[in-house]
Amino acid sequence: MSVYDYNPTVSLCMKPEMWQKLLDLVQDLLQILEGNPAIVINEKVMEELENLESTTEEFRVRGCVLSMIERLDEEFTKMLQACDAHSTEYIDRLKDEKMVCCIIEKLYRYLESRVTSADLCRVYMLRINHMYYKFDYTTIARPADEKAAEKPLEKEAVEKPLEKPLEKEVMEKPLEKEAEEKPPEKEAEAEGSSGEETKITEDTQQVEVVVDPSVLMDELCKYIYAKDITDRIRTRAILCHIYHHALHNRWFEARDLMMMSHLQDTIQHSDIPIQILYNRTMVQLGLCAFRHASIQDAHNCLLDIQSGGRAKELLAQGLLMQRQQERRPEQEKLEKQRQMPFHMHINLELLECVYLVSAMLLEIPYMAAHEFDPRRRMISKSFHHQLKIAERQTLTGPPESMREHVVAASKAMKVGDWQQCTEYILSDKMNVKVWNLFPETDRVREMIRQRIQEESLRTYLFTYSSVYDSLSLVTLAEQFRMERGLVHSVISKMIINEELMASMDEPSQSVVMHRTEPSRLQSLALQLSEKISILVENNEKLLEIKQGILPGTQRRDGGYQQRGYGGDKWADGGQRNYQGGNRRGGHQQSGGYRNRNQQDGGGGGGGGGGYQRRNQDGGQGYGRRN
Repeated sequence: MSVYDYNPTVSLCMKPEMWQKLLDLVQDLLQILEGNPAIVINEKVMEELENLESTTEEFRVRGCVLSMIERLDEEFTKMLQACDAHSTEYIDRLKDEKMVCCIIEKLYRYLESRVTSADLCRVYMLRINHMYYKFDYTTIARPADEKAAEKPLEKEAVEKPLEKPLEKEVMEKPLEKEAEEKPPEKEAEAEGSSGEETKITEDTQQVEVVVDPSVLMDELCKYIYAKDITDRIRTRAILCHIYHHALHNRWFEARDLMMMSHLQDTIQHSDIPIQILYNRTMVQLGLCAFRHASIQDAHNCLLDIQSGGRAKELLAQGLLMQRQQERRPEQEKLEKQRQMPFHMHINLELLECVYLVSAMLLEIPYMAAHEFDPRRRMISKSFHHQLKIAERQTLTGPPESMREHVVAASKAMKVGDWQQCTEYILSDKMNVKVWNLFPETDRVREMIRQRIQEESLRTYLFTYSSVYDSLSLVTLAEQFRMERGLVHSVISKMIINEELMASMDEPSQSVVMHRTEPSRLQSLALQLSEKISILVENNEKLLEIKQGILPGTQRRDGGYQQRGYGGDKWADGGQRNYQGGNRRGGHQQSGGYRNRNQQDGGGGGGGGGGYQRRNQDGGQGYGRRN
């Protein structure tokens, strides 16, 4: 269509009036094509075989309707990228998405029986791109028993071949049921009344159609898995499917699909838009794992995105200033074209808060368990960086930002104060900034409170296990406000994993400490002894270098012997003795050592047992170079 040629450059978006004109023209075109089956539009039609005037034969036009709709979708994305995200213009343009989705559905109905399965995969991908990031709030409103009852129905629907988009038809409205249940007498009275009151219009007889996004998404993606011949569309469909599963809190389905696809092994070879979608999918997968209390999985999913401090750029939600070098104009233009529209953004503060809270729940118990271990590894570098920044501050006030709340909660968890930790994490400021953004807010907060109680209990046992001989389970349950069975489960796991050297005494309902681990004073003494031994070794090496002794020597009773010599005699007073043996780089003879260019005879030969350097012509004992 000539409307696409309105802009002189491809990178610029259309003006609003031309965009509206394009939508109207595309809708009219699809309506004409649906109403006239004799019109054939195909890119394989040659120019000389086109028929635009004869009415006796079918009309043949060279072109591709699918490519035209794909260009329409690209123009819609460019218009959203060009608008200010906080203006009313962006909202007005976003309202056009409904019309774009209707055009894509009309395109599917038109091409369903006219194109190959590869072209249908492209149409399905267009539909998936407009629905994979949208959350269906009806899943929260439905109770759990209804969701469980729908699962077998969904499986049966998925196994059927995809003939048309799966839709659930709702029965007639209650108004129609009341009309059927009326007794004959009332029906006669109703017939005598005015026609406007008794006439059932066509609108009331229409069947309301409700589309289940999860089932429809599953249908579209599975069709692409089976029919697509290009890896790019299949990869994108898998990532969108995982994103949709994770967004709707289906953690196990999303995790299994990601593990079966093995995309984490080959994603570095994909193009940049696919890598951006992979980053977005991993972030959404980490948020889903956090909502399911899988803290370790959530931390692993978010680690690569948050570790470098470039989450905004990796998710294509903005450009960061580069300190080392500036971007070229062409590179900056390409990166701006890859940016995601604002309504598809993921909240970066929510993402960072979930990552820091996950790191806190993993790092604080680990630090308490390995407090005096010199080989202690670091789970999260960014979390330790925030702790170091807080330690450098001379004056510490009440926490204000999200990071300060997490750091203050970490300090409270170190001493086992779970109540103070919970107050910091679930404060009013944190609820407004972070936790209220989750769909099921109360369930997420309850999960966080429970995990803080468990990890605070673990930290308390790691820190003070050397002080107690035994601990009562009842006392621990009252102190941390946990059920006695949950306390028993947490301590049992620690004992099984050999994290806590103790045993459970069931009759007295207590934990008996074995005291096999060193106390705090003993651990500090061991650290001091290791550091002193390292200091002594370093001093000995410096002394040997200062006296001119080779680094590869060994000391014994005040004397030195160089490694590699065959003799076992030691010089008195630490002086070197080169009698007997062989030296590196040379060869051994009977009773002495001889280098190249050394002549037979002399005191340094085979009988004298001396040492001579290169280019010496005999002599006795230890001579200098000529």
